[in-house]
Amino acid sequence: MKASDVILQLYSKIPQYTDKFTVDAVLSSVTSVGLVATGATTTNHGLSIGDLVNITEIKTPVVISTLTRVDDILFCETATDHDLTEGYQENVEIADANEAEFNGTFTLLSVTNRRNFTLQTTDSGATTGTGTILGLDIGKDRYTGLKTVVSVPTVKTFTYALDIAIPSASSGTGVASVGFRISGSATLQRAVDSYTKQELEDLWMFVVLGSVTASKDRNINSDAIAVQNSGTDWKQQLIQPFSIHCFVSVGDELSARNIRDDFEDIAAFIFKSIVGVKFESGLAQGAYYKTVFDSHGVQNYNNAIYIHTFNFQTVADLTFGDIVSDPEGEVAFRDISLNMSTDLMTTDSEILSNNIDLDEEAL
Repeated sequence: MKASDVILQLYSKIPQYTDKFTVDAVLSSVTSVGLVATGATTTNHGLSIGDLVNITEIKTPVVISTLTRVDDILFCETATDHDLTEGYQENVEIADANEAEFNGTFTLLSVTNRRNFTLQTTDSGATTGTGTILGLDIGKDRYTGLKTVVSVPTVKTFTYALDIAIPSASSGTGVASVGFRISGSATLQRAVDSYTKQELEDLWMFVVLGSVTASKDRNINSDAIAVQNSGTDWKQQLIQPFSIHCFVSVGDELSARNIRDDFEDIAAFIFKSIVGVKFESGLAQGAYYKTVFDSHGVQNYNNAIYIHTFNFQTVADLTFGDIVSDPEGEVAFRDISLNMSTDLMTTDSEILSNNIDLDEEAL
């Protein structure tokens, strides 16, 4: 695995849970034409082409083509597929109906299929909704996530690519995380050197990979490296530890007790971002094992900088595909020569010889 893989994972997930490691801009809207989305911020975003930006809290609405009320139940049919799941979402927000009683947040009762669902309402008012009615929070979140900036038309707009075309603009305001205080380093000391060159009031995160080791068999009285099989079934397990070091300036803090307590909250966000993730190993078997948590605690505190470290571990399999030699220069296995004695107990035995030709058709 690579430190860059862990950093990108943190880029993708951390902004969903906290703004402590990012620079954020208010996103007033996101619109799209074809497979290109345009985000508009209320302040200068400072982005350049190729930068990464994480879009959160923007809702993708879906047009409701038919809305009818029978007694106290609203029957809704969408023009395109919604993303509702019965038992997962509890409420649905409806907007832009001409009839005021159809606008608001309603309890989701059932999801018949990908185009139909029902809501709980009151037994009064109109029975049919009119206008361009929108379900504000029922579309697949194609607008959100970690995106690469394609162009920067103005200091308050930027564009990025979409996986599929989205027929409607976003609803409500969102957040564009336009700057990440998440990086990596070869060693902890280099991370310290990098942090002291930043704005010290900011919270930073550095990913550092540990040394890869091979697993050992604890069932035998030996410290030898364990190989589980041989031949084409060869397998060794490689243990890859890595750490996420979080830096914060403590300033006037004497004991750093409050800072330490803050990291109990931050721990939950890091766990959600890292634990259970499969990182590409670079080996023949690829990403196979999930990341597990090891430990976390105070790494260092010198009355100026507090460092809190989260330790994780993942495992990869070194298999026959990773160790087989280059076949160049080898030859095909075509013949077997066999010599066998008739009597293994004496030197007077007769020798039987045989040459076996492995070609399908002998020469």
